[in-house]
Amino acid sequence: MSTFETALTVAVLGVRPGSGATTLATLLWLNSPSSVSSLVSVGPGGISERFLKAADMREAEQQPLEGQVLARITDSCLGCGSCVFLCRSGAIRRTVAVSGGKPSHTTPWHVDPLSCTGCGVCARFCPSAAILLAQPTAGALKTWLGRDSRMRAVTAIMEPGHEIGIRAAGRLIREGKTEGAQKPAARVLITGVTIASPVAPIVCAESDLVILAASPVPGSEECIGNAAQLASDVCGRTLSVIMAADRHPELADRMEAKFRTHGIEPAGRIPYSAALHTDIRTGIAETSAAANAILYFIYL
Repeated sequence: MSTFETALTVAVLGVRPGSGATTLATLLWLNSPSSVSSLVSVGPGGISERFLKAADMREAEQQPLEGQVLARITDSCLGCGSCVFLCRSGAIRRTVAVSGGKPSHTTPWHVDPLSCTGCGVCARFCPSAAILLAQPTAGALKTWLGRDSRMRAVTAIMEPGHEIGIRAAGRLIREGKTEGAQKPAARVLITGVTIASPVAPIVCAESDLVILAASPVPGSEECIGNAAQLASDVCGRTLSVIMAADRHPELADRMEAKFRTHGIEPAGRIPYSAALHTDIRTGIAETSAAANAILYFIYL
């Protein structure tokens, strides 16, 4: 039995942006032999709705996705400024007048949401109890189902200025791991970010197997060491796949050798295919050659 067959949750992460991790994960999901399989994207771009519709998926549910906890100063603020000295991130700023002479906020002080860490110290020690902690809606979690409910896709659409943090990534993964009435999915594929992403540790920790996708382009070889170390520290079972390997065979050879020096066995090489990338973006599944290559190297 192969490494992939015994892994229920597989993270497919790029060693750097543009490594082909999402393409690889999508192909594995489309060709999964499992009775129920989920594709979870923890990336800021989510999964293309055009692809999902073309793959005969229908949107089943949409839920609010809360962002990180933020402090908010209410109108009962006395303006004493004690919170300014307590804030370790410098997130509390004095309210200033903007064009037209009107203040930018109704209180003497306000919280910069981009700097606030949600630690709650200011709220705890505010003498007038004027500071509240809340989790604003940062986006929407969307679930898509195949016509026979065998396949699921979980993605997030974030509001402008918001990113998928650790809390949101964990929720996306939990959603992908259940099917129907909290029934566990037989196979879960998580993708959408590189190994250097802030959410990569939780993605690796939630996975039975990590597949590092790499492309033989300038700069990728230098990223292998750090990527291999991070993946191995969190998830002991790690493989690598070289995408578009036929473009630079000599560099692909060196990259595979470098993966091996870090204790990561290459699972194989996927040749470049312009049609493949077009198919993944549009949902047209004429990808049998590439899919068969992946099945040969990983599933079998």
